[in-house]
Amino acid sequence: GYTSVGINAESCVEENGCVDANVCGDHGTCVDSVPPNSGYSCACETGYHEQSGVCVDANECSSHTCGNAGDVNAMCVDKVAPEVGFTCVCSSGYVES
Repeated sequence: GYTSVGINAESCVEENGCVDANVCGDHGTCVDSVPPNSGYSCACETGYHEQSGVCVDANECSSHTCGNAGDVNAMCVDKVAPEVGFTCVCSSGYVES
C-alpha cells in the first residue's frame, strides 16, 4: 500500500514491504508487493519453498515414495540443506533407477 510522509503531508509514497532485507531467511529474496497490495512475497532458491513468510528446505520425500517400481519397502531420504533433493534406500534385490 501507500503511506503519507510527515505531518500534513501532501502526498503518499509506496510502503516497502521488504524493510527487513533478510525477512525471507538465508535462502530467499524478498519481493515487495506492488500497490494496491501491501506486504511482500519470497522468491526462494531451488529446493526451498515459502512457509509462513520464510524460505525453508522443501521435503522432497513428500512427493516421492521410491516404491514406484515395485519395491514397497523402499525408503525416501530427504537431503539436508545446503544439499537439495532426495535419495532412495532400496530393499535387497532392487537398485535406484
